[in-house]
Amino acid sequence: MTVGELLQEAVDSGEHSLVLLIDFLLFKKAVTYDDDASKIDYYLQDRFRNKMNEYLSEHLEKNPWLWPEQEERHVFSVKTQEKRYFIAAQTKTQALGFFQREIGGEVLSIETYHQCEEVWELDEKEQPKKTTWGELLQRVEKAPCFLGHYDY
Repeated sequence: MTVGELLQEAVDSGEHSLVLLIDFLLFKKAVTYDDDASKIDYYLQDRFRNKMNEYLSEHLEKNPWLWPEQEERHVFSVKTQEKRYFIAAQTKTQALGFFQREIGGEVLSIETYHQCEEVWELDEKEQPKKTTWGELLQRVEKAPCFLGHYDY
């Protein structure tokens, strides 16, 4: 299992502490998405516990979206023949139901994106700028909702 796969499982199962740890290690470039997940074990040793907790607290202060306060939201990518739609929702089931109600059609696949992943958005002047899914989710008032789409 890779770090990326472990992160996906942690997101899907609501393991917020593990998501926070992996996000911090990715941010510090201590691990990559393609590394073997066993590399995470090194950072879980008792001898690092106190210092790691300090680092994680600081990281969480800078990235509060990593720890949900109320309802947890995820970004789901729904792929169809013509487009890929991005939906903020609590669960895959909720995202698919929202998609079927609002758009309808055959879904080829659905994926979950991690909130620390970068994405491009258009600013007020329609100029592209980098942001993260987590930053976009902070602006969402109600889920489920569409975040955007792109044509193939």
